[in-house]
Amino acid sequence: MPLDLISGAVRGPISLGLIALLVSSLLLAMTSQSGHAQDPPACPDPDDSDTPITAQVGQQVVFALASNATTGYKWQLDDPGDTGVAQLVGSEYVPPDAQMPGAGGKECWTFQAIAEGATTLGLSYRRPFEPTSIPPVRTKQITITVSP
Repeated sequence: MPLDLISGAVRGPISLGLIALLVSSLLLAMTSQSGHAQDPPACPDPDDSDTPITAQVGQQVVFALASNATTGYKWQLDDPGDTGVAQLVGSEYVPPDAQMPGAGGKECWTFQAIAEGATTLGLSYRRPFEPTSIPPVRTKQITITVSP
């Protein structure tokens, strides 16, 4: 006798152990990712150098830029470069460890290395609510070089 899906009643010789096994297998399949999701590397300290970032295809790279959210300024990605080489995964503001009013933190930017090559990103430090006719207070070029 079959399982009645509408009423939820079990009819026939299906044991509760088998149902528990099926449910746990389904939950395991739903929580595992076949896309090989990768945790990004830890966010480093802000680095103001112009040293290119290197990665291998499939890796994620993270860089940090000094930022202070209390001023209203934030980094914006104005030029994503060649998205066939590296693509933005995300960015987040990380407040400072010290709980001093007005203390600056950092913005951590994560990119996925897609294919061999090099690309240069263009970022600007500005207030997002101000018109674009107001120039940014800082700009930054970041080069990502991806090897096979």
